[in-house]
Amino acid sequence: MIDKWFKKDLETAYEYKKVSVFIDESRESEFLLNFLSSDIKLFKGINNEIDELDVKYQIEKENSDKKYLIYTNTAKDKLKFIREYCETESFIEINNLAVYIREHLNKLNINLNLSDKDIIFASKISVGKDGAYWKDIQTYGKDKIFNIKEEILVLLESSNDFKNRYDDEMLKDFYRKISDFIDYPHNDSFDFKVLARETAKYMFNLIIKNELNNEWSEIYKKLLNSKSHEESLKEYLEVYEKTILNGSEINIWSIIPNHPFSEIDKRWLDKIINEMKNRKNLDNYIEKIKNRLKNKNILKLINIDFWDSLIILLTFDDGKIAKLDSLDKCIEYYKNEFYKLDNAMDFLYKEFLNNSEIIIPIQEKYRNFLDIFLDKWFKYFNQYKQNQTGVLQRIINENSDKKIAIIVADALSYVISKNIINNGKLKIYKCIEDVILCDIPSETENNMSQIYIDTGIVESIHKKREKYLLSKNSNVEFMKIEDVNQNINQAMYLICTHKDIDSIGEELDHNLINYFSKIERELSQKIKLLLESGYNKVYLISDHGFVFTGNLSDSDKINVNFNGELNKRERYIRSVEKQNIASNLIEVKKDYNEYKYLYFAKSISPFSSRGKYGFSHGGLSPQELITPFVSWESNHDNNDLKLNIINKEVLKNVTGNLFKVIIKANSVDNLFSMSRKIKIINYFGNKEVSKSDIITIKKGEKIEKEFEFDKFNELKLIIFDAESNEQLDFVIVRKNNDRDLSGLL
Repeated sequence: MIDKWFKKDLETAYEYKKVSVFIDESRESEFLLNFLSSDIKLFKGINNEIDELDVKYQIEKENSDKKYLIYTNTAKDKLKFIREYCETESFIEINNLAVYIREHLNKLNINLNLSDKDIIFASKISVGKDGAYWKDIQTYGKDKIFNIKEEILVLLESSNDFKNRYDDEMLKDFYRKISDFIDYPHNDSFDFKVLARETAKYMFNLIIKNELNNEWSEIYKKLLNSKSHEESLKEYLEVYEKTILNGSEINIWSIIPNHPFSEIDKRWLDKIINEMKNRKNLDNYIEKIKNRLKNKNILKLINIDFWDSLIILLTFDDGKIAKLDSLDKCIEYYKNEFYKLDNAMDFLYKEFLNNSEIIIPIQEKYRNFLDIFLDKWFKYFNQYKQNQTGVLQRIINENSDKKIAIIVADALSYVISKNIINNGKLKIYKCIEDVILCDIPSETENNMSQIYIDTGIVESIHKKREKYLLSKNSNVEFMKIEDVNQNINQAMYLICTHKDIDSIGEELDHNLINYFSKIERELSQKIKLLLESGYNKVYLISDHGFVFTGNLSDSDKINVNFNGELNKRERYIRSVEKQNIASNLIEVKKDYNEYKYLYFAKSISPFSSRGKYGFSHGGLSPQELITPFVSWESNHDNNDLKLNIINKEVLKNVTGNLFKVIIKANSVDNLFSMSRKIKIINYFGNKEVSKSDIITIKKGEKIEKEFEFDKFNELKLIIFDAESNEQLDFVIVRKNNDRDLSGLL
C-alpha cells in the first residue's frame, strides 16, 4: 500500500509543476523509486554541488513538458543549485520512513505497536495490497506481516521480480523463511531462481504423494487459477517431468485428480486401454477421470484434451438400441444420441490414429456399438425415403418474403453441424435444427443435383445446376463461402458453396480430421457475418456426410465376385447386370447411364478398390445419409423502415469525378419505424475507401449525399443500418471516362 501513498504524493507534486525534488536523508525510501510512472524522468545520486549544477543544466537545456524527479540524500537546507526547485516547483521530503508510514496509517485509523524496523518491513510487503493488510496486522499481530503463501506465488511467477521488490536485508529474511518452509538448506548464494525451482519441486512431490496440506492446497489452487502464472508453471513442470517423474515408479491412481502432470495422464490412459474389456476395474478408473474433468484449467494448461471424448465412449449406454422398431426411431436415435459417439471418435482418431496400441482397442469398442446400431438401421432400411430433391427451391418458396442465405456444403456431416450449432458466437440467434435424408448413392454428383434440381435429374456440371435454379428464380446469386465478407451484394437469395471437407478429404483421407475445428470455426464466422449483414435467415445444408474407416486391415475390406461391367467405388458398386449377393449386402435398382443396379455394404467397411482408404462416402450408413438442415434467424430490431437507392441507373454511368446517391425511406405504419440511423460506405473490392457520417433519415424522406471517385473507376456503395450493421441496399457506381463534349458541339 505504500506504493499507492507515494504515487499520490507524486500526483500532488506534479499537479501544477513539472519538477520535483525527492529528499531522503536516511536513504530508507529509495525503494519507492520503483513505483515511478514511465512519464517521469529520474535523476539519482545528486549529492554534491557539481551533481546539482549538472542536473539543473540538463533540465533547463531540455526545456520540455516532461516530468522530472531529482532524488537526493542531502538535507533541504544544504542544497545549493536545486534548492530553487524546492521553492518554485515542488518537493517530497521523507526524513523518517517509519514516521511517514505511521502518519498514513493514522489516516486509516490504524495504530500498530511495532518497532520502526518491523513497520518498514511490513510497508515493503504491503506493495500492491490495500488497507485490509494493515488491519490484519492490527488485529492478529506481527505474524501477519509475512504471508508466505502469497510470497511463494510471487516467487514462482518471477524470481527476478521477487528480487527487485525488496532490499538485501529483506531478501535474506525471505530466503530463510521460504527455505525453512520447503525444508531446503540455507546457503549464502541467495539464488532466488534456484529457490523458485526447488519450491515448485517440493510442491510437485507433495502432489505425487497426495500429501498437500491446506496451505499448499491453497497455493496450488491459486497457481492453477492464475493466468499470470501459466508460463512459469509450464517451465517448472517441464523440468520436473524430465528429471524427477520420468521413469519413476509411483502409484498413479493415488495422485489427486487435479494433478498437473501430462505424464500421469498418459499412464492413466495406458492402464485404461489395457483394462478396456475389464468392466469392474474400468468403473473405478472412470470415476477418477470424471473428477479430473472438473479441473478444466489444468487440462488446458498441459494440453490434455482427450478425456471428454474417451469418457463418452467408455460410458456409452447402448441399451436404448434394442427398443428401436422403425427407421424413424433409428434416425431420431442417431440425431439425439449416437452422433455424440461419432463426435467423440472423430476426436480420438485425430489424437491417436497413428498410435495403433491405443486406437485399435478404442476403435474395437466403438465398432461394437456401431454394429449393434447398424443391425437395427439396416433391419428397417426398406422404410428409407430421401427428401433431398429440390430442397433449395423449397427453401426459397418458403421464404418468399425474406432475405435469406443458404450455405450448401460438400460432405458436411451431421456431427460437424452440431458443433457449429453449439458455437458460442451463434447462441444469440434463434436456431432451428432438422435433418435432410439424402438420395443414394451418397456422392457429390448425385446429391448436389438433387439439391439444385427439383426434377431429380443428375447433372455432373455444377454451373448447369446453378443455371437450372436461376432459370426458376430471378433474384438468386451464387458465391463461394470464402468470398463472403462484410460488403457482399444484397441478393434476395444468396447461395454459398463450401467444398473444403470433400476436397480435403479426397486428398488427405484421415488427415481431414485435423481440419474439423478450423472448418467449424470458419463456417460459424461466416454464418454470423451473413446474419449481421442483413440476411434474415441463414441455412446450412449438405449434399452428404461421410465415414472414417479408421485403422483398417485387409480383413476389414469387403471382397465380392461380381460379373459383368462394374463401376466399383469404396462405398458402393454400380452394375449393369443383376448380381447374386450375400446377406451382408443391399441391392437397389436404379438407372445411371448404362448401369441398372447399385450394391451397398451393411457396414462402414469399404469394398476392396483402388485408391486410398479412410475418408469415404457413397454408402447407406446414417453417417452418410443423415445430413444437416439447420437455420439461424437474426434478431434485428423492429425497424421496418425500408431504404432504396432511387438513382441506381444514373450511378451505373457517371461522368466526372463526383457522384450523388439519392436515398428514399419508404413510408410505413409502424411506431418503431419512424426513422433510421444509417451510414454509407464506398468500397473498392474489399477495401473501404470513403464513408459518410451517421445520417438520420425519417419515413417518407429523401436525402442526397455526394462522394468522389478519387483514383477509382468503379466503387461499390453500401448503405448500412448504423446500429445493427444490417445492409439495407447497395449499388455498383461506375465512372464513364469518355470526355463530355456535349457543350462543344
